[in-house]
Order: sequence, then C-alpha cells, then structure tokens
Amino acid sequence: MELEGQIDEIIYQNESNSYTIATFVTEEDVYTVVRISSVY
Repeated sequence: MELEGQIDEIIYQNESNSYTIATFVTEEDVYTVVRISSVY
C-alpha cells in the first residue's frame, strides 16, 4: 500500500530514540502513524 499526503502534526517525539507519533493526512483520510527508529 502506498499513500500520498503530509505529516500534519507531531503528537509526541522522543529525541533519544526517534520514537514518533504523528498525524498523516491524505485527500481521503487522517491516519495516526508511529515511527520507531534506534540511532546508535
């Protein structure tokens, strides 16, 4: 699945491990997305 849209709002972001919760808006809907990334 591929969606086109943009990040509307960052709800939460942990700067030590890049864990991020944000809202992603497309033409049809709004999604809550979670990004987990460890940076070493």
